[in-house]
Amino acid sequence: MKKKVAAILAAAAVFVSAMPLSAAAADTTAPYVESDTTMNFLVEQGKTYTFKMTVHGTHANPNIVMGNGAAFQTREVRKVTENGNDVYYFKVLATGEEGQAAGIYTTLPGQPSVKHAVAAIPYVAKARYGADYTTYKVGEEIAPGEYVLFPMKLDSDLEDDYYGYYVLYNSDGSLQNNDMLDGKNARLYVTLKEGQTLQLEDIRMVAIQNAVRALPDENGNYDPQSSDYGTMYKCGYDLKPGTYTVVYDARPEAMEPYNTTYAAIYNTSDYAKFDDPVSSIELSSGSQQITIEDGQYLVLTRGSLIPNSPV
Repeated sequence: MKKKVAAILAAAAVFVSAMPLSAAAADTTAPYVESDTTMNFLVEQGKTYTFKMTVHGTHANPNIVMGNGAAFQTREVRKVTENGNDVYYFKVLATGEEGQAAGIYTTLPGQPSVKHAVAAIPYVAKARYGADYTTYKVGEEIAPGEYVLFPMKLDSDLEDDYYGYYVLYNSDGSLQNNDMLDGKNARLYVTLKEGQTLQLEDIRMVAIQNAVRALPDENGNYDPQSSDYGTMYKCGYDLKPGTYTVVYDARPEAMEPYNTTYAAIYNTSDYAKFDDPVSSIELSSGSQQITIEDGQYLVLTRGSLIPNSPV
């Protein structure tokens, strides 16, 4: 297995001289740094990302740092003034190995460090014409654990042309799981065990602790854009426990089974056990409620999910 690189808080740091805190700022509220990035996100190997850090309540210079200098290296720090505030544009380059991650931290003089987000370098398996899958041996080339899979944008002019495919084999060579990911918002959870073999095509994959959570739309609903292959949500990570309404996605022109909405809840992300759901819904019209508990997985196919009474 590729060696894990320990997080080095001092690496990739930007140290700037501190200026005295103004009396006005000290008398009102504690100074703080606002980041334009506050959620986990992915940066592919060799690509850059720029954070915007706005300092409020002081003109003291912050210390800005990536927590793992082996994963991300500083490429540029630019300071400007916007609306009377000091603003730092902090550009980093993903130089580490696939699977590595780093937190972004800021520290103002006299204050503890604040962690704003985690940047992760995903495993990327981009298919090429005539090429085989990208293959990983679990325990050798990739660590065991739970991962989240996302489809990649294909080389086409269609805005929502996102597809991906994965195959998982047991240590004895027998097939464990295989499935297609369809649509820009599609996602699947997979738990990898020692000795298994994973094959990916047009997939970006990241360990769950560094993954991007599924987000609702502007109306607070979850809509995987009518994926024909199902989108998986994990309760306690993407969804809060509670009751949700599954809404039928009307596609009258579609043939069976592509004109039906499915929703099913499982206690595991293991597809080998998906013939035994905790509960399931099949709709050809209207809507129906479904309740999900912490740790369970919900697979939604050709439908929308509306929070009803999450707790």
